[in-house]
Amino acid sequence: MESVSVALLELTRLLLRLLTLTFCIHVIGWLRSAWRPLPTRTEEQTDGAAEIALPSVVVQLPLRNEIDVAERVITAAAALDYPGDRLDIQVLDDSSDETVTVSQDRARQLAADGCPIRWLGRSEPVGDKAGALNAGLAQSDAELVAVFDADNIPPQDFLRRHVEAFRDPQLGFLLVRWGYTNRQLNPLTRLQALILDAVVGVGQHARSLSGLAVTFNGTAGILRRRCLDEAGGWPEGLVTEDQALSFTAHLRGWRGEQRRESVVPTELPERMASFQIQQQRWAFGSGPTLRQLLVPVLRAPVAGRLRAAMLSHPGRHLAFPIIFVSCVLVPLATFSRVPYCVDYGVPVNLALLLMLLMGLLSYYGVGARLATGRWRGALLAPLIIPLSSGMSLAMNVSVVRGLASTRGRFVRTPKLGSGGDASRDVPAGPGYAPSAGLLPVVKCLVGVAHGYQAFLAFSHGVLVYGAFLLTVALAFLWVGGASLIKSRPRPAARARG
Repeated sequence: MESVSVALLELTRLLLRLLTLTFCIHVIGWLRSAWRPLPTRTEEQTDGAAEIALPSVVVQLPLRNEIDVAERVITAAAALDYPGDRLDIQVLDDSSDETVTVSQDRARQLAADGCPIRWLGRSEPVGDKAGALNAGLAQSDAELVAVFDADNIPPQDFLRRHVEAFRDPQLGFLLVRWGYTNRQLNPLTRLQALILDAVVGVGQHARSLSGLAVTFNGTAGILRRRCLDEAGGWPEGLVTEDQALSFTAHLRGWRGEQRRESVVPTELPERMASFQIQQQRWAFGSGPTLRQLLVPVLRAPVAGRLRAAMLSHPGRHLAFPIIFVSCVLVPLATFSRVPYCVDYGVPVNLALLLMLLMGLLSYYGVGARLATGRWRGALLAPLIIPLSSGMSLAMNVSVVRGLASTRGRFVRTPKLGSGGDASRDVPAGPGYAPSAGLLPVVKCLVGVAHGYQAFLAFSHGVLVYGAFLLTVALAFLWVGGASLIKSRPRPAARARG
């Protein structure tokens, strides 16, 4: 048993160091691309050219129990500046609450005013979001498809600015950067914005410029209908249908492009429980997507760097089991005196820690600078380490379930439509309050156990491991305790008939 523990401990220690080095190497490449000048676009390109050349577009708005934000996204879509005879707006509402009434009434009002908008509902929401999008596509023959989630607020000129990109016959889809209406609401939304600004504005932008596989983010973008059809439509039954569609399209010769200079406002989860629902859904969905794409990607006649980029995206969540196992094994190794096969020494460990901190500050600092014009947001970057540690248990569960399952249940991320107004107490809609379950309690217990181990370490003068264990304890207590805080539920709503 001890030999197994030693082997597992050494493997996780090695993998963590390799992950740190890999991240830092990638950061160098991403930052080089981040400062490359954006492509210049001519006057003819940006104004959409002559209206006679504009392609037909269907705008799809998938909704499911989004009473707080449904009317806002419908109104924004109806305000898009595009010729009415080339535009079709579909409100795809799979709701089971009063969102149906809100969305139907708003669509009806806009249609009466001459807006080319249709409300489409399904009695059985088979296939979740992907099923709703496919059902809408079956009723449209538009050349291009624009998708906006319920919390998006598409700018009025969005379509005119970006349809010109599809003059490139190989362009399959185009996506833009996200902005956040509630970025400054609380420390959690600030930290999320910092993470996503770097992921989308730096990492995704670098892949786009380098010709690597870009992932369609599921919203705030435009797809070519022919690309969708050749990829087999939106894959139903997969929680991360956007990942699977994107890589399938790349394997069929289509190209994706990201335009960092364009931004669509959206909304971040405002509470830890909602944030964890979103992250666990993404982690779960990566498993079936990775299984489905592994063989086709390995067999595809593409460059090795493109193959690695396609597999690394759904495979990135595999880091969480490594993080969690490390958090569990370090105290066991420390106090059970399990021997280390390799003593990396304080200088090596300190150098890796400094590399990681510099990588985090650089990567997220550039993302913050691009999004807000200021660097100081990067000061929150070190909090990403305890956040990842505290979430590792739940994410580990989701990753394992995803790798073992073929289908998952889509769990929506509650959005409140607060617009970043902290003084506005917006309760979650009917049935929207996330179910915390037992995992937050388990996280708190893990945090208490690590706190006790930290106390023992400090008592015995083991200061380095004591500091590590205290950090892990605070991380689990932070994430677990914050996940127990729920939204005040809205009064029961009338069920959909």
